[in-house]
Amino acid sequence: MAVTQSGDTPKKMELMLHLINGQIQIRPKEITGVASQTVTPIQVKKVLENQKNKEMNKKYLYLGFALVAVIYFANSQKWKGYAYPDKNNLSNVIELGEFKTEDECNAAAINTLRRVSSVSTGDYECHKE
Repeated sequence: MAVTQSGDTPKKMELMLHLINGQIQIRPKEITGVASQTVTPIQVKKVLENQKNKEMNKKYLYLGFALVAVIYFANSQKWKGYAYPDKNNLSNVIELGEFKTEDECNAAAINTLRRVSSVSTGDYECHKE
């Protein structure tokens, strides 16, 4: 590689790849420090692959955290149920409480209407809080 400065004649400078703190750096040959090491093309390829793998691992880690958060919040919601013995008089309401799933809420509501003999005349609702 030729490097020129204003008014100077072109000088040839040999560049080398150095592995410094796990990263590849290109430096002039005369600038080599204790922390640097000359690397071969195979080592360059391995380092680049490792850096790419680390970036991919970070993406999968973030994706995993997001998935766990979605599952947690989806499962943390509760269902609240109400039974109405007379579907024409919604002021007469029986609060059923909270349930983990919609199916549990529906079953409790139907059982409540059976208990008060209002399966055919009543109604119920289950909704997420």
